[in-house]
Amino acid sequence: MTDSDYPDTDPAWRNAAAIFAVLLIVILLAAAAYWMMHGRDRLWPRPSDPPLDAALGCSLSQAECRLQTARNAMGGDLTATLRLVDYYTGNAPGGADTRDLTEAYVWAGIGKCSVTVGELDFEHRFQRDRAATYLDAITPQLSSSQLDAARHRLTDQLKGLGVSGYIIVGDMHMAGCALERDLVRAGAYFIAAAEFDGFGSDIAEARWQELYPRLSSREAALARQYAQQLSISRRGGSLPILEAALRADEIDVDDLQIALIDLGHLRGTVDGKIGPQTRAAVRSFQECEGLAGNGELSPDLRVRIIQTAAHGSLADDDFLPRGAASCHLSRGSPHSSLVLGMMYMSGVGVAPDLNRAENYLRAAARQAGPEVDRRFKVSGRANLGLALLTYKYKLPEAATEPQQQALLAETCEYFKRADSYPGEPLAHLREDIARLRTALDPYMSSGDCRGPIRR
Repeated sequence: MTDSDYPDTDPAWRNAAAIFAVLLIVILLAAAAYWMMHGRDRLWPRPSDPPLDAALGCSLSQAECRLQTARNAMGGDLTATLRLVDYYTGNAPGGADTRDLTEAYVWAGIGKCSVTVGELDFEHRFQRDRAATYLDAITPQLSSSQLDAARHRLTDQLKGLGVSGYIIVGDMHMAGCALERDLVRAGAYFIAAAEFDGFGSDIAEARWQELYPRLSSREAALARQYAQQLSISRRGGSLPILEAALRADEIDVDDLQIALIDLGHLRGTVDGKIGPQTRAAVRSFQECEGLAGNGELSPDLRVRIIQTAAHGSLADDDFLPRGAASCHLSRGSPHSSLVLGMMYMSGVGVAPDLNRAENYLRAAARQAGPEVDRRFKVSGRANLGLALLTYKYKLPEAATEPQQQALLAETCEYFKRADSYPGEPLAHLREDIARLRTALDPYMSSGDCRGPIRR
């Protein structure tokens, strides 16, 4: 049988029909794919990722929000922590505008290394493994100075959680997880946490007893020495909670402008206003530090500017970030050392640390030259801060009458050097300074800093 047996059938027509059928199938498949990607959302919208604050359940600008996220991570729930890593790696809505790899390192480190619950279910193990993958990917992208900065910020974030946070920092140093492996520093954090008379101190004591046999006598002595700087039980057992430590909005714009001038990013006058020149200087600083240059003065960035400008005034300070060394004009600013000392004394932007506060205030008083002192009264303000620190914090802990009298005389000497300066850069300390003036007035009037202590 041949084609002639079917006169109505044309081979050319059959070929055209086959081609048409293939094209129709391709068009239908393409339309179906387009509908699946776009059209179906009009009928059955797919849930999209909520904004960051909605995903966290709080505002990232609030210190308590960051605290709660870290607490959740310690309990094994890393959902919010991983959202923060996405946000700071630029993978969240906003893209590159949110990129800050040092901050991403902080939260990836918390996600990988701070889980304290015993047995994790599959979902939480998956989350921890994902945080570890992020941490491994972020670390090679950071310079050594950026890595120092990230580890410093990670440590301060966890210290804000009190005893449990100090224990986690110690554990991280023991394991070399996100923080450098340092058994001496691990011991210091365990000792400091064990000194607090409250929940968790027994765990810290057990950690120290477990670690102690692994240290030489010299290393154990160094751990105790570091622990004195880290003490979280001083001043009547109050914890340096990060709600107080992250009040960085109390750092005056004037002080930030002076720091930016000292670092070489701002050219102009100090006017206390965040105008175009200041925003441009902030962007320059951010780019120098490897951050997204949006010109916004977030709480963390305010602290970082002051720390970077002050760093170098203490030769042996290994706690502070070193920043990107080549793109800042200078370091060791006496004015920023003054402000940072006040911040450490009062818990503004950083966890309270009286040892560091005293060291920075002394450095500011010692290093301020005549021109800096004439313009910003750095020496007078630093001595005023030292007078307040000695009278409010050191004097009450003096065990004997001779020690009290010596500290009172030291307070008066600081106060004499500061007497011409009427104010203080951090607003919430002004009331303390007013009380200090009232308490010291009888001594200063008589010219004799001896006698009963007036509180």
